[in-house]
Amino acid sequence: MANNYDGYISSCVFSSISATACSYALFLNYRRNKLLRTTESNLILILTLFYLLASIFSLIPGPIEGSITCKAQTALVVFTALGGILWTGYIALYMYIKCYKENSGFYNGILIPVSIVLLFCTLSTALPLGFDDYGHGPGSGWCWIKVSGDHQKRHLDFVFVYVLYYIPVWIVIFWNMYAYIKIIKKVNEQFRTSEGKELSRSLIWYPFIAFVFYLPQSLSRFIETGHYSQRNDIPLDFTNFKIFACCWIRLLGFANSVAYGITGHFQARQNYSTPPTVENNIKNLA
Repeated sequence: MANNYDGYISSCVFSSISATACSYALFLNYRRNKLLRTTESNLILILTLFYLLASIFSLIPGPIEGSITCKAQTALVVFTALGGILWTGYIALYMYIKCYKENSGFYNGILIPVSIVLLFCTLSTALPLGFDDYGHGPGSGWCWIKVSGDHQKRHLDFVFVYVLYYIPVWIVIFWNMYAYIKIIKKVNEQFRTSEGKELSRSLIWYPFIAFVFYLPQSLSRFIETGHYSQRNDIPLDFTNFKIFACCWIRLLGFANSVAYGITGHFQARQNYSTPPTVENNIKNLA
């Protein structure tokens, strides 16, 4: 049967791919000479940094269960991964208000939204650290909250695993879908040009990236907490599925870097001679 570190050995390759892609996206931002000059560039910068750090922290070799190193890896991976998905939610909000609602006066800074995201990530990360149930489950790739077989701790498992992480993640995923579908419909209705169609094709990828990559990991956690939390004879098929989910989620940084950063679809475009319109707002964001 796959041991506790097979997930790490398998997923470290994919974490390295994501870390490389995120680093390249940062480099391209710098080459485009837009880094720290526009709100859009700052949005991408922060998103890329979140996933770069998540990829790097997940490369830490599997520490001893329950140790300080294990808790540190838990905090760092959860903090940065949660920050990344929450930040995609703010990007969707920014685009929704700027493009769909046509509110050009919406807040263009990043200090307030970054502070809110960091505060939420800090609370979600810090609250479980006072407990000792940390380690590797079979097929896990990094230290995280270990599912307890103790009935008295089941409510804590639910709070830590779902309320503080997966429920916020899926709220953001469904919000992203709603926001981008609205934006795409507006693009299709108002701009029937070839450029409008191209924008629609590029925008359609954004809301489904997190859905596709988080689904296996979420199913793995749900099945584990609901069915295998008190069993030692976890089937090999489920362990292999956990390893797959572990590797798959590590490619999220790569996918976001390609969609938001490397391709340039989301980069700001300057020097428009026409007044600000919905079309220009969408171009600036897409």
